[in-house]
Amino acid sequence: MESPLRARIYALELLTTQLISEFLRATPEPAKQAEWAREHLQRLAEIHPVESDSLDDEARLRVGIKEDIGRILAAALARAQTLPLRPRSWDIGPQAG
Repeated sequence: MESPLRARIYALELLTTQLISEFLRATPEPAKQAEWAREHLQRLAEIHPVESDSLDDEARLRVGIKEDIGRILAAALARAQTLPLRPRSWDIGPQAG
């Protein structure tokens, strides 16, 4: 894979993980939400059209998609559970000083 394409993929993964993490930080039960999303997206991966040269390639691609979904959601959940949700600055009033 050429370097610009690899950089783009890493950037998209980072952005996706960050966005999901921010969403999970704001939900009451982030682990349940992440598990639901994982199951839902992995079911969609089974039926989503995939172009490949053979059935073996298609199967490997679908397994890879499911693994990446699980990995991204696990990273987002870990980040969401590590960083507490901070109130917005306009919700906490003026700062002293």
